[in-house]
Amino acid sequence: MRSLQRWLDHVLTSPARALMRLLSRQRPQRRYDGISLVVADEAFVRQAEPFFGRTAGALAIAASGAPVAFAEFRRDVERVLLWGRPGAPAYNRFQLAVIATPPIALEAEVDCYAAWLLRASAPDSNQGEIRLQEFLASRDSDRRSQIEAWLSNFA
Repeated sequence: MRSLQRWLDHVLTSPARALMRLLSRQRPQRRYDGISLVVADEAFVRQAEPFFGRTAGALAIAASGAPVAFAEFRRDVERVLLWGRPGAPAYNRFQLAVIATPPIALEAEVDCYAAWLLRASAPDSNQGEIRLQEFLASRDSDRRSQIEAWLSNFA
């Protein structure tokens, strides 16, 4: 049932994703492991290089710390967007995108950003927590506590 819903979402949202690809061509972007990294907010074009580097680093940490969760992340996410306007949901299922704000993408420690990406990437919050727990299990208890404390600011 879950895969049927995912397939329907994919088919029904294809036009929106195509439009997003067209519009994002004029924004700074890079690819990391098949995932588009896009500065979607004009106000942050100057921070494109740090965003690309930090996001690639966070994705690499997520892949090594939680390989199963990262495989699921790649299934559900085609792009990571840097967006400066608060209030947007962290996951947009129509664009298959995770939407990161500057405090997360540009200021957080990279392993905290990796944990946030995994948690934010799931279409439902329960799956996001499962992904997060796999990642946290790869960290020592002190670091796990620090990451959980940081994530509590972005619940």
